[in-house]
Amino acid sequence: EPNVITNKTGNVYATLKEAYFGFLHNEKLRLLSLSSIIGNGFGEASYQFQAAFYQFVWPAWAIPLAKVLSNLGAATGFHFAGRIIKKINTIKLLALDNLSSRVLNSIAVLFPSVFSPILMSGTSVMYGIAVTGRSALMQKEFRDEQRATMGSLNSFAGSIFFAIVAFLLGFVADKLNPAHAFLILQGFQLSNLFIYLKLFRK
Repeated sequence: EPNVITNKTGNVYATLKEAYFGFLHNEKLRLLSLSSIIGNGFGEASYQFQAAFYQFVWPAWAIPLAKVLSNLGAATGFHFAGRIIKKINTIKLLALDNLSSRVLNSIAVLFPSVFSPILMSGTSVMYGIAVTGRSALMQKEFRDEQRATMGSLNSFAGSIFFAIVAFLLGFVADKLNPAHAFLILQGFQLSNLFIYLKLFRK
């Protein structure tokens, strides 16, 4: 547990400034934060948008079952994350999550069938492991006196990016179709691989 910081300031701007410079002076934290923001924006938009594709291969009453499978998969991933992270390099796990999710989602959309929602739900297992690993790496880089503020800023930026991506995804789906929009999104999500490569080199 970090030491309790007793010197506090009531000036929110000073606190934000200090947190900002914490990101500015730590390249590894910047890369992890950017990875988290991109992952949250693209990943959450992808998850929320899946139902638009499911309606083409499953009846409406069955679509919630796919979401249940996703949540069960994520819960399984979170449960075993600690044990797996101890055995495998976290950056490699993040890259594996990105690649496996892109492959499974692309296959599900390119070859639509009743098994497509099951394939897409299966990506949630690695999601739970990846989120735990990324969070652990970021917590190691956060300054103790700014831990809560830096985490909140990162989450806030991720939420803003998600809102932008969700709007653009819906716009593209209206112009093309849900399947094409979802495939395009998979391509953008590969951008995190470059960040993981840079992190791995460090």
